[in-house]
Amino acid sequence: MMFSIKKKLVYLLVVCVFLTAVILGGIGLFKVTSVINQKSHSALTLVGSAEKQRLNVIISNLEQSVNYLEDITIGHITDVNALVQDEAYRNSITKELEYLAYSLVTNTNFAMSCYLRYNPELFSPTEGFFWLKSSSQSFMPESCTDISKYDADDIGHVGWYYIPVSRQTPTWIVPYYNENVGIYMVSYVVPVYVRNKLVCVVGMDVDFSYIVREIDEINPYKTGYAYMLDQKESVIYHRDYKFGSTVQTEEDSLEEMFILSNGWHLVTAVPKKEISTEKRQILPFMIIATLIVGFIFIVIAVYSVAHVINPLLELNGAIKEIAAGNMDINISCTSNDEIGMLAENFRKAIQKLPTYMYTDALTGIKKSSAYKRSVSDYESRIASRSMTEFAVLVFDVNNLKTTNDRYGHEAGNKLIVTASSFICHSFKSSPVFRIGGDEFVAVLQNSDYEHRNALIQAFDMAMFNEKIELPAVMLNLSIARGLAVYDASVDNTYADVFKRADDAMYENKNKMKGVLK
Repeated sequence: MMFSIKKKLVYLLVVCVFLTAVILGGIGLFKVTSVINQKSHSALTLVGSAEKQRLNVIISNLEQSVNYLEDITIGHITDVNALVQDEAYRNSITKELEYLAYSLVTNTNFAMSCYLRYNPELFSPTEGFFWLKSSSQSFMPESCTDISKYDADDIGHVGWYYIPVSRQTPTWIVPYYNENVGIYMVSYVVPVYVRNKLVCVVGMDVDFSYIVREIDEINPYKTGYAYMLDQKESVIYHRDYKFGSTVQTEEDSLEEMFILSNGWHLVTAVPKKEISTEKRQILPFMIIATLIVGFIFIVIAVYSVAHVINPLLELNGAIKEIAAGNMDINISCTSNDEIGMLAENFRKAIQKLPTYMYTDALTGIKKSSAYKRSVSDYESRIASRSMTEFAVLVFDVNNLKTTNDRYGHEAGNKLIVTASSFICHSFKSSPVFRIGGDEFVAVLQNSDYEHRNALIQAFDMAMFNEKIELPAVMLNLSIARGLAVYDASVDNTYADVFKRADDAMYENKNKMKGVLK
């Protein structure tokens, strides 16, 4: 016979309450000090662990984004010499990386800036890009600091560059006042090496005042507080100590230390004076109150267990919905406890899932899973007659296999990225999907639908002037396309329109090859 978690918890709580009543009734007066101290350590641990998780989320988000930007940068730079000598090639690479960096920083919680700065020993000391969050909470491009104007030990202006470069490893820079933007911040910066040569650094910053607010909001007990140390246990932030100083262990307080994922230390503390006050308040009532509280606690426990289990059941149901492919989930739990935190983190995870599930990693546009979901929506709208004017435009990028075979997959990737950008730019008001290795679909609606013929003509004309610059060769962009307009008298489903567009694309592809069928 299987017992539910609810029954198990109720039985466990009833037994615990009974045992507690017996123990406290006999030896409570002799154990009160250790019980209170243990509770104090547990409270500090609970609060510190929760805040550690929250801070680790900030740290992890930045590290993942910057490390990913490093990987993308290394993947884009195929020839360091060409990067140094060919300004047009360098500008093209920088532009692509800047676009990808913008996508990363706008999807990285708590980040206030993102940048890539080239090695001033190889390039101009102002080359690179810098995205900074404005007062309107949107990211705007800012001019780059001239690295050559400052000494390497000028932390406020160029410490974000020289510190990780000197260490030759990804580095968390402790809080410093950034003279360039006038903000106290912490930075995570990664030096990027290609074939053992330093090409650039990439990094993101977090406004240090946010972390200060997080720490100041940690209040175990009434007079408790928290502070932060670096790996060498020097002060990063403390209400009573200056930055960089060493905290003297205080015998009149209890403390718990937690190591964050980047090596910094979070410490929660509470003065023993407050704990002693609690002891004096508890002692006179302990024996009498134990039995009364025990009975009341059992009643409350039954209700509390239900209050705890219901959100877990809701989360379990949400997981089942996600497994079934439904992302439109509303989680109602908002309690201010660990389950509420779990629900909040689950909500955040759900918000990010579409990005990972529906966004193509190479091009940054919607991928085949997003297309399938949209097709289902189109089918429903066609069936209900709420979608009466649209057209399907199917694209196939020519020469991808040849490009991969002759010049490598990096060149093939660049061909796909260029084609994706060209298609999106040509049909700005329509959703564009990458549904295969070299296949794209645009669903034309509204203004793109109304001007479809002119846009396709402009697409064909502009395509012949579009070039793809590789280190050893210049390629022409070639994309076959086929259009089909929805006709309610002919088309019963979206698939009917797509089939005609796909056939038209192959006909166009054959014409481009000079083979008429």
